Amino acid sequence: MSALQTTPKRPVRVYRAPEFKSKLVRLALEPGASVSGVAVAHGVNPNLLRRWVKESGALITPPAFVPVRIESSVVRDTHTPASNSQRVEVNIARGDLHIQFKLDSLQITELGQVLREVLR
Repeated sequence: MSALQTTPKRPVRVYRAPEFKSKLVRLALEPGASVSGVAVAHGVNPNLLRRWVKESGALITPPAFVPVRIESSVVRDTHTPASNSQRVEVNIARGDLHIQFKLDSLQITELGQVLREVLR
């Protein structure tokens, strides 16, 4: 009995029309769209769609850090001596996030605004 030898088959390449590619690139670049989601929904490998997006010259950039400046809407009495304010210490631990604040009691409003943004 002889051993059966087979030659490895070449993968079948699928031709995609330029209109199809540009449609998928446009869909992938829409706000809130997921490149992987668009690719899977249209039967294309996500890495292939990412390559088409890159080749189209369009850039998918992740959102960058945007500094936030919070201004207090509280009007302070400028005639109150600073000695009347008390020091407040706040410690927050949530998973890997650890926050520690030491501030004057007059800054509680700002602390609340910062924590609202950070802990979303």
